[in-house]
Amino acid sequence: VPDNPTVDIMHGDLECRYTFPWLDGRTVPFWNFPWFRANRESKPAEYKALFTDLNEVDVTEGQKSYKKVEESYKMAVQESKEGEVIMLNSACVHDLTGEDLPPLLQRHGQSTKSIYRASDGRDVACSTTAEMIRMALSQAAAPARDPHAVALLGYPGGRARRELCGLLTASGVRVAACVIPSLALPEVRRAQEAGTHVVMTHRLYSAETRDFLEHFGAPVLRPAYPYGVRGTRQWLEQVSRQAGRPSAWRKAWQTRWRPLAQRWTRMTREAQRYRLAFVLDPKQLPQVSDPNWTFGVPIVDMLKEMGFGIDYRSRRAIGSGTSAIARNWRRCCAAGSSGPSIPIISLTIALRASALGSSP
Repeated sequence: VPDNPTVDIMHGDLECRYTFPWLDGRTVPFWNFPWFRANRESKPAEYKALFTDLNEVDVTEGQKSYKKVEESYKMAVQESKEGEVIMLNSACVHDLTGEDLPPLLQRHGQSTKSIYRASDGRDVACSTTAEMIRMALSQAAAPARDPHAVALLGYPGGRARRELCGLLTASGVRVAACVIPSLALPEVRRAQEAGTHVVMTHRLYSAETRDFLEHFGAPVLRPAYPYGVRGTRQWLEQVSRQAGRPSAWRKAWQTRWRPLAQRWTRMTREAQRYRLAFVLDPKQLPQVSDPNWTFGVPIVDMLKEMGFGIDYRSRRAIGSGTSAIARNWRRCCAAGSSGPSIPIISLTIALRASALGSSP
């Protein structure tokens, strides 16, 4: 655990944890395929975490919920060290129980730096982090900036980010820090060393990113989204040039791409036999085509680059049609499976081009 970490208390129903997405770029929630397990890792935590893990009785009786969060907070205060920040993040529990948590911090947290955030529909941890950053940056003078170093903002951790960091390192660019959604104070302090802050734009962290940039004051680069072959290559070139390494990135890219090129060509040729249909309401079409709505992933452009044909189908038209895809759609709905929610309301994959040829 880094020096001076934060202590993050998550106060909420246990069921809330089931909806939290994995941010490793590969894990699909509720799926348990072997290739996902093979890529899981264990590493030191960037911060300490406590969970109240409320059950139904705790919430309905109210007092038990408050007792759990009080015990958790007192434990954090007793075990916290100088320089640590305690963050109390509440889910929607306080709306149900009427808990008034700020006085709890006043009674038991006078000797610590504590922040309370109630759920407001945004990412709770990140909205808390913004205030924590303001506190952290006021404690020490900013270090000198390295023109060949960058800080990545808005890039979730995991294999995908490691690949990007590896490409930058091979290009002579130092990754000083990765912040948002990271909560680690050392990462935040190291971000001040970066000559450029490289931002991935998406709605989830837009407000927090804007807040961070105001405090950092470093030059900002919003490069291409690093997904797919073209996007990743453009991203690497843009970041490397901004960091004063205008040519080394080419060798780094070729070293990484050369072993994959033939396989990519073969798989792209195979994918050209198939078409994918997005089944959604017309007003939701921008949410599929705009990476700002899809966690920075240009879904449609990536699929086209892979070789797939793309079709858009109105959910209303599909629901009343007579084609094979319409019948399959109604069968899924009857079984209670309407697919994932925003940004893609329903995604139907047709494995043969002919399956979509007669669709309404």
